[in-house]
Parts: sequence; C-alpha cells; structure tokens
Amino acid sequence: MARQKLCHVGAIVSGKKTEVEKAVGDINKTLQREALFNGQNKTYQPYSETGERAEALPPENVMVQKRVRELLAEVRAVYASLWDLTLTQDVGNTMAFADVVVDGVTVLAQVPITNLMFLQKQLADLRKLVENIPTPDPAVDWTYDVNQGLLRSRTPVITQRTSKVPKVLVKFDPTEKHPGQAEVYHVDQPVGEWTKTLYSGCLPTEVKNAVLERVRKLEEAVKVAREEANLRDVETRKVSDPVFEFVFAPLTNGPGA
Repeated sequence: MARQKLCHVGAIVSGKKTEVEKAVGDINKTLQREALFNGQNKTYQPYSETGERAEALPPENVMVQKRVRELLAEVRAVYASLWDLTLTQDVGNTMAFADVVVDGVTVLAQVPITNLMFLQKQLADLRKLVENIPTPDPAVDWTYDVNQGLLRSRTPVITQRTSKVPKVLVKFDPTEKHPGQAEVYHVDQPVGEWTKTLYSGCLPTEVKNAVLERVRKLEEAVKVAREEANLRDVETRKVSDPVFEFVFAPLTNGPGA
C-alpha cells in the first residue's frame, strides 16, 4: 500500500470537503431536473384513402441529455476521493502518538494526535485564564498568613482618630464697668488611633508569572508534539469501493443492468 505523511492527508482533506460539497450539490440539482433524463423518437404516418400523396410530417425527436448511471459514476468518483482520504486520516490518527516534553522532562508520554489537538486548544484557554489572575498592590510589603490562607501586609498602618473639642478664647476679662468678651472655638484633638492591616486573596505576581510561563512552555511543547505526530507515515486506506459496491449493486445485478 502507498504511504504518505499524516499532515499531508489532513491538508488535502480540508480543501477536499468544500470541493466535494459543491460537486455533489451540483449533481443533486441536475437529478431534480427530470426533463434532462427524458427523450423521445416520434414519427408520423399519414392516412391515404384516395391514393393521392398525403401530407408528410417530419419526425419529432428529443435527445436524452443526462443519464443517471453516468451521474452516479460521478458521485462515486467525487465521494471516493474524500471518503478514502478521511479514512486514511482517521486510521492514521489512531496510530500517531508523540511525547510532550518540557525542558527535557516528559510531561505526557505517547499522547494520540487527536488529544494533542484538543489539549492545544484547552491550554490556550487556560493561558487566558491565568493572564486574568489579579495580583496584589505592589506598593505594599506582603507576607503570607498561613492561618488565614491570605496575603497580609507585613507592617500595620497606624492612623490617629481625632475629635472636635471646644475651647474658650477670652478676649477681655470682665470689669466693674464692662462685661468680659470670650469666643468658643474647636480644635482637633487626638482621641484614639486606628491600626490597619491589609489582606489580599490575590496571587503574588511572581507566582502568577511562574504559572504563566509553565502554561506557555506546555503549549509550545504540545504544538511540537502535534507536529511530530503529524509527520508519521500512514497507509492509504480505501472505504469507497466496498460502500458503493454494496449500495449500487442493483445497478449491475438488477433490471436494466
């Protein structure tokens, strides 16, 4: 049997599907135009009772323009090119395996190509998710609080709480002849202090970056493994002949064969 690269088969199948769809669509439209399959041979014979020459009319012929058998042969040829390639690809996919290796370490061994294709898409989605992970305020010195499972600001921030306290300003003391004059004003006086500790459920920036780098490396490794699996040689397989021999058996064994 002939052999070819799995990647070459896949490339041909992609374009072949559109080509076959159009060709079969055109044949379907032709099959629905019944007049193309009908013909006739019509001749005229005049009656003559007097023995004189009767009026003669030319024959009326309509040629058959299309034959179903010929169109079915076209259908078979068109489908065969796609079906045989697809079988070759599908069987090849079951035999194409590759290792996923990151920095010399085999993360996944002998993964089939279909799963590598799936995994490549999933890792792209995972990378986008990791990119969206929030990180804590870089202006704060954080430490990890094991008991709470949260990041905690290493140094609490202390701020004073003040309150408005009234004070009296004496402008003039009272005398025997004049009353005194005073004015009430308010001052901010410390009455306590706040101690603020910050907490965060975010992921430290260095941890996020490390995870992101691993996802990217794994993505690249899966891509390389997929390309390696695609380079496997596969045998050309046939599915169209037995299918059409079964389906179109009445054309060769039945009436009008």
